[in-house]
Amino acid sequence: MYASFHAVDGVHSTYQRNCARTTEGTGTLAWWMVDLRTVQLVHGVAILNRGHTLNEQLKNFTVDLFLEDPRVVVGFPEVSGMVCAHRSDEVGGKEWVGLDCNVSGPVAGRYVRVTKGGGQHLTLCEVQVYATFLIIKNTFRQYPGVKSLSEPQVDLGVFNSSTHCAFTLLNRPDLGAFSFNLPSGLCRGRVFDFGFAVTEHDEEWNDFERVVESSSSFSPTVQPIEIETQTAS
Repeated sequence: MYASFHAVDGVHSTYQRNCARTTEGTGTLAWWMVDLRTVQLVHGVAILNRGHTLNEQLKNFTVDLFLEDPRVVVGFPEVSGMVCAHRSDEVGGKEWVGLDCNVSGPVAGRYVRVTKGGGQHLTLCEVQVYATFLIIKNTFRQYPGVKSLSEPQVDLGVFNSSTHCAFTLLNRPDLGAFSFNLPSGLCRGRVFDFGFAVTEHDEEWNDFERVVESSSSFSPTVQPIEIETQTAS
């Protein structure tokens, strides 16, 4: 009863006994997570709220993603992934809510997590993840100690790691290189043809260039994918 797999068992029941529910603890971060088995580009999630009693508790929750299992990271679960979406308003009883990754568009990740603070239960009757499979045709190599001089630059946003930034560029064949700022997480894409020039060592920026100049292929439609739950706490 209340096991984490109930959120991905395909049963759209809103009775609490058929839903996943975390334990309750004052001041703790309640969380539920699912492993997509491979890195996907996640476009959003759909969540079914329970009916009957306490359905108003499904509010102020966040969906974030990780490339690797975050449970091995010191400080988990109080660590942040790449945020897909946040919902502050209450979700109605027996109601489905759709959340798009509206912060910076689709987010690359393998582990999809739902978190809620405040020490209350997190109850999820069903979770559907909408994603596209990546068919990677190119990779990036790093130029350590190199400051890129290629122009123009395109600010792609703030990311948790250079890997997240690289996945974003896989769908941008016009940008063959990128620079990642370690302290701020800022990622700047650069056109391919200008390349790099060795200048002074810059510890804050890491530069990467595409090894093979080709675009990535994506599934033409976005559909729910088969997922397997890992754990709930």
